[in-house]
Amino acid sequence: MSRKRKMSQSKKPSLPRRPIIQNLTFMGTELGCPLLVQDMDSMNKRGEEPPENADVKRFISFATIPACCLHSKGTGQDAQSADESAGYAMLDFFKLYISNGFRSKLLNCASDEEVKELIPQVQPLFEQFKAAIAADFLSISRCTQFELTPAARARGKELKKRVLTNLKNAGVGYTTVTPKKTLKNDDDDVEEDVPNETVDPSDAPGSSSSDDIVIVREVASEASPKLRKMREMDGAKKKLIEEATMRLGENRRSPSLDSDTYFGECQQLLHGPTEVYCARPESNQFVQQYEEANSTEASEDEDKEAVPMKRARVDIEEDDDDVIVLNMTTSSGVSDKKGSEDEIGDIVDEWDANDEEEKTDELEELEDDDIQIIEAGDQGNGVEEVSSTVISVETPNSSSDENKIYNGHQTHQIFREVRQLPVNYQARTIGVVLNERIAGSVEKFVNSITKKSFNSVKQLSKLAWDHYLGNAQPDFVFLKKMEARQKLFSEIKKLFPDTEIKLQTTGSTVNGCGSFNSDMDLCLCFPTNGYKGQVCDDFHCDRNYSTKILRKIDKAFRRSHWSHPLKKIIKTMQLVPAKVPIVKMILNGEFDGIEVDINVNNIAGIYNSHLIHYYSLTDARLPALALLVKHWAMVTGINNAQDGFLNSYTTILLVVHYLQCGVTPAVIPNLQYLFPHKFDRKLPLNELLLFGDIADKLPTSPPNTWSLGELLIGFFQYYNEFDFTNFGFSIRSGQVIPRENLPRDLINSPIVVEEPFDAINTARTVRDVSHMKSIKSAFRCAVQIISSNKNFTMRDLGVNVTEFD
Repeated sequence: MSRKRKMSQSKKPSLPRRPIIQNLTFMGTELGCPLLVQDMDSMNKRGEEPPENADVKRFISFATIPACCLHSKGTGQDAQSADESAGYAMLDFFKLYISNGFRSKLLNCASDEEVKELIPQVQPLFEQFKAAIAADFLSISRCTQFELTPAARARGKELKKRVLTNLKNAGVGYTTVTPKKTLKNDDDDVEEDVPNETVDPSDAPGSSSSDDIVIVREVASEASPKLRKMREMDGAKKKLIEEATMRLGENRRSPSLDSDTYFGECQQLLHGPTEVYCARPESNQFVQQYEEANSTEASEDEDKEAVPMKRARVDIEEDDDDVIVLNMTTSSGVSDKKGSEDEIGDIVDEWDANDEEEKTDELEELEDDDIQIIEAGDQGNGVEEVSSTVISVETPNSSSDENKIYNGHQTHQIFREVRQLPVNYQARTIGVVLNERIAGSVEKFVNSITKKSFNSVKQLSKLAWDHYLGNAQPDFVFLKKMEARQKLFSEIKKLFPDTEIKLQTTGSTVNGCGSFNSDMDLCLCFPTNGYKGQVCDDFHCDRNYSTKILRKIDKAFRRSHWSHPLKKIIKTMQLVPAKVPIVKMILNGEFDGIEVDINVNNIAGIYNSHLIHYYSLTDARLPALALLVKHWAMVTGINNAQDGFLNSYTTILLVVHYLQCGVTPAVIPNLQYLFPHKFDRKLPLNELLLFGDIADKLPTSPPNTWSLGELLIGFFQYYNEFDFTNFGFSIRSGQVIPRENLPRDLINSPIVVEEPFDAINTARTVRDVSHMKSIKSAFRCAVQIISSNKNFTMRDLGVNVTEFD
């Protein structure tokens, strides 16, 4: 016995000067791949306590390198011995593919300086792993950090083989398909034989530093002719859809709704949007910037150009040429005809107070630098005539093919810089504050993808519109739902004869972002302060109170005779006592298949549906993009509130915020800033009218001409870079909110999205950081699919679309 014990002790290796796991941790940090140590029992059993006296099992890997490519396991009586066992297993890998001497030297390192001397030996291996992952070799981006499914293991095994092969022969690379040289008909473009490029890890999506300074001038490049042509075609589709929506709105609009009196004049303040409800007053830096700018402008000479304060009037000349000229009248009432570049294209020209009394149809005729908006007629393609607006500068040498938007300047950035406008001048005109930290890199990313994969972006735009046309809620479905709502209201009203109740339609049925098969959300407005409720505060939302009312409806249905009208309308009914109690119904008869959810006194849902409805009417790209993003989010599993992810409403707010603050110029304005009296929770419910003509009431603003495909790519990149850990956002104030300005009950929320009316967090369904990381991973995977594959398709993103002819 003693001999065996002595022999075993003599074979036991000597312990290193310090734990090997400490050396691996320092090495991973220096290489930009921190070491990750996981307990296997918690990974496999999802937090269940392991049995007593069981061995500890550890699992180690390096961040940014999926575990299916590189990991090791160890077992021991305690955590320290298990970590050492896993560390030795990782060293065995280095021994085989680097050198035996590297393993011995790393074991004997007693300080960080000694480990640092060995890093050059292992650095090529990690660089090859990063390059393979950045190039998305074998679609490795589909694998999460700790995924070890059979499919993931197969991908990781093949990727590791390619990495080791590339270490010996760097010319192998990580491309498997080389596009052939083909001749295209569009603009006679030739697609040359260029292999897919290996992505530099430093340029990989989402690798931007928090200290990056975005220089807007770097992305101010003029669009190519084929890109302008694609955007014009995309704008034509947008125009057709908006005209069709307008015609439907005229049929659905209440006769008492007069858009001129309903919306009134839009508000424009000098300081831009106010602070968010939960922000400290001193936290809004933009207010201070604009106040300082205003005080500076007041002291300047009248002849010196000041930062514009109001939108320009657009006067229409009644002639056969359909030419619209922007009013260039200065504050002195005299038209400036210097012809300097600084005076070209003043979209947001400064007004004098006396201008309000002048005739709105007065026209200033300019000589050589006339700014015109030309209506493009029929293109001769057999399609219904589409009027597309293009702003141009007419000079003796200019031609119709050289029409440029932004009043003669190649890009919006150049227009802004020439006019000496602040980056966030749109905060004063349409109430949105650009997210400067991300918007510049998003535009740069979209431009690079468009140049590299133009045909894919063009097809993506087409399929995005086809997706909207094929899945949007048609008019007959809307009318059928409204008829069903009226019949339900007639029967439910009989159950509460002593109360003046209302049954309001909310959600995707009326907000413009619904699909043909979406359910109908209804809010039963049951006043708690008086007989007849008027505004939001008249309806108290209490869970027990709501459950009591809904239980009465449920009992009435179950106890009614088969011939009762309720039985003829409703096939099934179920009471769901959730945090917000609802009754779920499936209708039958003439409304067969329509699913209905009824809540009690969730009044904020009525107001935000009214708001999103009008956002959808401002630009057709919003509902089209929102519907596509919702479909993508469902496919990826992040639009599932029951499992701790986003709900559909929060997904729509993500799109709204991106179109406000993530692109320049903004696609949509801040309606709560422009029309605060019409998008306010103090407005009576009976004044929340739909289908008003809001587009004509918006202030003049530089147009965003990005195609729907470009906006979709930018959406993925924006939230791939968005720092949810340190920021939230608010569409009510049109800006990003720093975490330190949030109330205490929201500081620890993984994602913060302010509800526009009651200032709660609509993303409260995201339960913990792991769910937030899964959401970020979904955006990152979408960006990697787009950036690593030149010929990416909508199907690669997980969305199958039926293509229309």
